[in-house]
This record gives sequence, structure tokens and C-alpha cells, in this order.
Amino acid sequence: MKFYIAAFATLLLLPALNGCKKSDPKNGDDPILPTPKVWETVGNVSINQIVTTLCSDPQGNIYAAGFTDNNDKFYVLKWDGKKWTTLEGLRTNYCIYHLSSDKAGNIYASGSVGDAADTYYYIAKWDGNSWSDMGIHSPFASQIYSTTDKNGNLYAAVPNNTGQTFVYAHGGGTTWNNLGSLVPDEAIGTICADGNGKVYEVLNRGSLNYPIVARYSGGVWSELTPITNDVNNQMFTSCTDLQGNLYVAGDLYDKIAKKFYVGKWNGSQWIKMGGLDGNVQCVCTDPFGNIYAAGSLIFNGGGNGFDVVKWDGSKWVALGAIGSKINIHAICSDPSGNIYAEGTFTSSYINQIKVYKK
Repeated sequence: MKFYIAAFATLLLLPALNGCKKSDPKNGDDPILPTPKVWETVGNVSINQIVTTLCSDPQGNIYAAGFTDNNDKFYVLKWDGKKWTTLEGLRTNYCIYHLSSDKAGNIYASGSVGDAADTYYYIAKWDGNSWSDMGIHSPFASQIYSTTDKNGNLYAAVPNNTGQTFVYAHGGGTTWNNLGSLVPDEAIGTICADGNGKVYEVLNRGSLNYPIVARYSGGVWSELTPITNDVNNQMFTSCTDLQGNLYVAGDLYDKIAKKFYVGKWNGSQWIKMGGLDGNVQCVCTDPFGNIYAAGSLIFNGGGNGFDVVKWDGSKWVALGAIGSKINIHAICSDPSGNIYAEGTFTSSYINQIKVYKK
């Protein structure tokens, strides 16, 4: 009797044991699919203003600005992977539009960062302990644009008292070298640099915003081949990848395709990365050379909100389903390639920051 009981027990266990084996599609088993990636909220910070800019330092810390405190002062927050902290010592009456970092982990903030008396704007530097004035100023109410390249070199587009704007390269300490401008009288939309000696200024000419892209190389400014001959194609965001390709975006619109696009300059010609149903308010690249865009872009069906998109080599695809209820104004990548984005995701319309992890 004991033999039959044991045999019967073995038969009962066989299906369970078979069910524990690893799925093998070659044997006709259903494949085990990976868990879909999702956007995750970064900490529990809720922000009462739109986040205008994000950046990462070499250690992977994330910095965000654009919001205000209870006294309507603008400041910068830092995410260290566990919590958000305020970088005290910088409280300005007007918005911080640009954040960037260098290889040493210093953070640079600019835009409408003003002195206590609101007499001028300047670039502020966070060295890990305190903020300092980088020594270059613009007249009050004249925004400063700043950026760093892949080597950590700092550049700025700074208006002067006559309404002209020139591009400067940081020369160390509080010294700056004036690189000039292709057309100093035109409005700057954005600047960026490739780390190989090329600096780009994106201009919007006249009241009709005719787009111009100029390159500084070897001590000389030159205009690139026009990206479009259409007016009202304002550009206000740009970046470069590790290969030195330039990406520009904003209100660039292809009237034939009836789609918005990102323009890529590969060193000799423009390539339209098209197929977008809305304008682009921010672009970034990751350490692997991928390009991302966001703004008023809806890619996931059902009208569930605005998305972050990634170029797959031939077309734009949605990066998960972030579904912001308002336009996405800022994105960035950290050194691991994780993508961060700001947006509004609840019915209360409180702004938050989310991450899409690799």
C-alpha cells in the first residue's frame, strides 16, 4: 500500500514541477515578457510653478528650477537619489531658465537671475557649498543664456546696454572671452556647444521669427545653410550629441508633411526628424547618443496627455506613457541614461518630476 501511495503522490507533484521550469519558446512555451517600464515620480516633491529647466551632474544628482517659495522667490532644488534639498543662498525675484553642469560637478544657473537690488542679471555658480557671481552681467530684464559642453566648458549669450547680444566663453574665475556674434542685433533663441571647438547660436530674425543658425569655429562666425525659408518657425531649444551633431527645435513646421520636426545638422546638411503633431519645447541627448524631445507632443492614443518621445533612427516613438496634463517644459538625462521630465499628472495640476529608468 505504501508503494501505491508514494507513486500517486509523485504523479500529483509532476504537473507542479513541470510548471516551475523556465519557459522555452523553442518548445512551444509562451515567452516570459519583461515588465514594461514606467515613469516613476522622483521623491515626493510637489511644485507650485512650472519647472523650466533640469540638469544632471556627473554623479547623477538632478537639479531643477523654475518654481518659487512662499515669498515668490525662485530657487534651485537638488535630488540626490533619496531626497530633495534646496541649494540655499540663491533666491531671485525672476525665473531661472537655464541649468547646466561641468565635469567637476559645479552647477550654473542663469536666465533672469538678478542681484538683490534688481539692477542686473548674472550667472550663478554652485560649487557644492555656496552660490557665487560668475562676473558677467546683463542689464536688468535682459535674459542671459548659458550652457556647458561635454567637456564642461561654459558659454553664455549676454545682452548689453545697446540691445545687442554677444556670445562669451568662460576664461576662468570671473573672466570671459567675447566670441562676438553673427548678427548681434537679432534675438537669441538658444545656444549650445559640441565640445570640439564649435559653438552655435540660434537666432530668430525680426518680428516674423525667420530662423538662423550660426556656428563659431576657428575664431569666425558663419551661417549654416538655412534650415527653412519659412517665417514663424521660431527655435528655442538645442543640444549636441557625442558625435557633434546639432539638434534644434521649437516651432519648426513642415508645410508639406503638415508636421512639426526637429532639425539635425550632421556637419554638412540639415535632416528633418519629422512626424510630430505639436511643437517642441525641450530636447536632450543621453550618454549613448539617443535624442529625446518633449513639449506639446501626444503620441499615446486616447489623448491621455503630453509625452516624451525618442528617435529610434527613423521615427519618433513615445517613451512610455508619461501623460502630462500640460506641455512638458524640461527634460534631461543623467550619466546612466535615465530620462527625467517635469509635468502635471494629477487632477489638482500640481507639477512633479518623473524619471524613466534604463
